[in-house]
Amino acid sequence: MSERCRKREGKLEGEIAKEKQILIRLLDKKFGLNSAARDKILKADNKKKLDRAIDLLLDAKTIDEVLRPLD
Repeated sequence: MSERCRKREGKLEGEIAKEKQILIRLLDKKFGLNSAARDKILKADNKKKLDRAIDLLLDAKTIDEVLRPLD
């Protein structure tokens, strides 16, 4: 793997980790966060799905609505 690919992969991993932190923080503030929901977020590794979950957060009535894209 080239240095450029490693850097790109590292950057993506950092972005995913940050999105997980943001989603956990906001869900905990809005709904309260149980361990199953936290684990589901921490296991997520798809940036687009995490982005979608964050987008749903503002209008969601339940935590399940937000986490559905992570299934």
